[in-house]
This record gives sequence, structure tokens and C-alpha cells, in this order.
Amino acid sequence: MTKILYQRKPLSKWKGYFVDTNGNVFSYRKSYDKLSGFLYPLKQEKLHSGYKRVKLHQNNYYKKILIHRLVLETFIEECPKDMECRHLNGIRDDNRLENLQWGTKRENQLDRYTHNTMNPLKGSKHGMSKLNDFQVKRIRLLKEIIPAITQKRLSKMFNIDRTMIGNILKRKNWKHI
Repeated sequence: MTKILYQRKPLSKWKGYFVDTNGNVFSYRKSYDKLSGFLYPLKQEKLHSGYKRVKLHQNNYYKKILIHRLVLETFIEECPKDMECRHLNGIRDDNRLENLQWGTKRENQLDRYTHNTMNPLKGSKHGMSKLNDFQVKRIRLLKEIIPAITQKRLSKMFNIDRTMIGNILKRKNWKHI
């Protein structure tokens, strides 16, 4: 990665907002005398996916925008057709300009394999998971010990859908356990 000198530029689509090459977003606030002002750093929200975004306001309208897109669109160019943002070091919340680049979906997926960030949320770490590792092991053990136990019975015991029980037993889901 090439080291880039620090810069701050205004956002073209959002009046009164600025972004710097380190991935910080600022709002211009006027002071009490209305003649001068200062840049106020915006709070960055970290998503479950690891990416960061900010909330921008303009004319009673607001939008939450991913910071890596703001950095690339401000310092490089608008997102070219069929391209997406690549984090060159694989760290999703590292929004420094030197770490970002437009690339194809294929290049981005190859990066995810290279950095071992492909599908990092498995099992109980996934936000939608209703089970933990111990419960999954217990489901498989119960079926092994008591072959006559039905998937319907297991689904009621663990309060999950019968299809999920079948997928756990066939190792379509929770393969890592």
C-alpha cells in the first residue's frame, strides 16, 4: 500500500460535510457569532458486518452512508458501473484511502478468501442464531442415542423449526461442529 498524505475534502453531494483520507467524517457547524465555524467529527456506527457508517442530514432528509464509499467517491471517483469497494488489508473498519480501492465483485471475493474474512459469522456468533454449539451437539447426540426420536419432537424441545433440525442432523447447517 502506498502512503497517502493527509487531506480533507468536502462531500460533493452533501453540503456542509467533509471527509478525510483517514476515513473520518466531519460536519461544519457555525459558531454562535454566525461568522465563523468549526468542523465537528461525526459519530461512526459500526455494523454487525464490521463496516462503519455515518448519518448525514440535508433539507429535513437524512441517509446512513457507508464511510468507505464516501472516502472513495470523494478522493477517487464515483463508483464505476459493476464495481464495489475493496478493503485491501481485509479489515472492514479500516477506511483509510490507502486501504480502499474500487474493484469487481470477483476481486472483492478473492480478497475475502485471501484475508480469510469469508463468512466470518458462523454458528452462535451469527446474530440470527437461536442455538449455541452445546445445543447443536446435544441434538445430534440425542438422535444418536435415541434413534426413534422424531425431528418434530426435537424441534419442540429446542424451540426451532423442524427443517432446521433436519439440516443440523444432515450437517447442512452447523457444519463446523
